[in-house]
Amino acid sequence: MDPNQSIYPWFSSNSGGGGLTSGNGQNFSIHYTDNFFSGDPSSYNNHGYGRNTYKWLFISSHEVVHIKQNIDWAISLGYYSPPMLVKNAYLGHAAGQYAIAGSHDGARNEILADIGSETFKDFDKFIDKFASNQALIKLLESQHADAFKVAQVDRWWKKYRVKVTKGRGGAIFLGNNPK
Repeated sequence: MDPNQSIYPWFSSNSGGGGLTSGNGQNFSIHYTDNFFSGDPSSYNNHGYGRNTYKWLFISSHEVVHIKQNIDWAISLGYYSPPMLVKNAYLGHAAGQYAIAGSHDGARNEILADIGSETFKDFDKFIDKFASNQALIKLLESQHADAFKVAQVDRWWKKYRVKVTKGRGGAIFLGNNPK
């Protein structure tokens, strides 16, 4: 193991890294591998993503789905369950899914979380066609005030939702129970 890489999460930074979301049903954190903090794109075998807004948004859109899964898991255990019980039970549940699937990527929660990344990718492509190439990244990296950026992303998101709901005949899915 690379001595410069943290062991939490356990994905190799030199292979692209990853993230791990943990929580207790009330408070959450997302841990990223060290390559997401490197400002040198050539570091970690060309996986230095510290300045790559797209990579950050792509992985984060996957990880935030795990927050929803964690909340759903906490609700299934009962509202008054101790937070540490929720956290340990959720991590145990996830580990069990990995064992049953035989891999991390084959686990149900991971497949469902990938919908977050795929939704982000689809949204970004929609903006590229609707506005201009790389418009989302250019906006987020611009000097505009955060309020302006949020308002613009909200406008794009509303237009995207109309497109998606017309195309799929229903709402955008980002939870545990696809219909």
